[in-house]
Amino acid sequence: MKKIIIIACCLLLSACSTKPYTDEEKQLIVKVEQMIEHLQQKQYDEIAKEFSILAKNPQDDIASIIKEGWESTSAEYGTFLGIDRYIFLHLKSGCEVKVIVNYEYYKAQFSINFLSNGKIAGFFFK
Repeated sequence: MKKIIIIACCLLLSACSTKPYTDEEKQLIVKVEQMIEHLQQKQYDEIAKEFSILAKNPQDDIASIIKEGWESTSAEYGTFLGIDRYIFLHLKSGCEVKVIVNYEYYKAQFSINFLSNGKIAGFFFK
């Protein structure tokens, strides 16, 4: 009987801890998944197109910066296995999405800052 009660409590707690994504979060998930796909395919220009003009410095080549950072670290990650989870931090100016991504040898964290218009204001990974 104790086992049944413990199992029921665990199921109840796990059901309560997951909340459905809002429409805005669902839209950002699509953008994040596209971004990660572009990274895997080395399509850095596609990612750079999504950056806000406010985040761009005229002398910076966003695609080259992403390429340099990604290619210098991604070889250590191994094969892409999938996305583990999303964490959303809603801000006045938009939303920060932290994404935990599983690779063969590493669990990476991407932080993507989206403005309220859906454009990217910042992108970091570790």
